[in-house]
Amino acid sequence: MIFELDESEPSMRKEKMARDCLLRLELSDLQRTIDGINEELHAADGAETKTFELLKERQSLEKMKSEIKEKYQR
Repeated sequence: MIFELDESEPSMRKEKMARDCLLRLELSDLQRTIDGINEELHAADGAETKTFELLKERQSLEKMKSEIKEKYQR
């Protein structure tokens, strides 16, 4: 990746850029897991217990995504 920095406030820009990178890394990892769960849900073929467990796990991961976004907005 190539980043262009606004040198007028370099420390603030670098800090924001670092936060943005960390946010993207954490969210992309969670999203891969959620995508895997979605694939499992499509393959579950109506198995209620498995579907319920997968939906519960996906909901938990979505909540984690929201918490991560909040953490990096501070």
